[in-house]
Amino acid sequence: VRAGTNGLMYFAGLAFDRAATGFGKSAIYVARFIDNNNQEAASPFEYINTSLVATQSASSNVFLDKPWMAVDIPRQGAGTCTITTSNEHGPFTQQLPAGNVYVAFTVKSEDSLGDRWDLYFSRSVDCGVHFSTPARISRAQDRVNQGASIVISPTTGDVFVSWRRIDLDSTDMVEEHAIVVARSVDKGNKFSNPGGA
Repeated sequence: VRAGTNGLMYFAGLAFDRAATGFGKSAIYVARFIDNNNQEAASPFEYINTSLVATQSASSNVFLDKPWMAVDIPRQGAGTCTITTSNEHGPFTQQLPAGNVYVAFTVKSEDSLGDRWDLYFSRSVDCGVHFSTPARISRAQDRVNQGASIVISPTTGDVFVSWRRIDLDSTDMVEEHAIVVARSVDKGNKFSNPGGA
């Protein structure tokens, strides 16, 4: 759960169906709520909607896992979001400045070498209505990437995603266990190659 500005609240989660064989269906989603500051109508929080960040079918042998989310403040040049909710007087619409919503998650899949876990990232620039096509930010040669965390610089809006890289083959000396970090200086559009910490 993350708080946005102007009363917006976001809840990210994972939905899946267990399958007898294979990975089953899975999805990463973000649900939106708003605090209308309306105590007279019981709970001031109202559910807005839920958006899918990524989905996988049961036949794809891909499983989405371990979502992590961060929400930024509205930055210079940001657009606005239209939020329609209701109170005791009926429906009403608000125009709010948009703060980006960032989601990182793990994608478990299989290739010719066996199981792999890649780290993917998606962003929304319209208060969680739509999300960009998820893009891999972990390196192709790093086969196990788990446990993302996202931090946003309060002064610049730069996005930092950190996660754990696990070395499956301790004899090759190509990679080692590490906490790695990738940085975006353009509000999550592109990321640097992850560096070890």
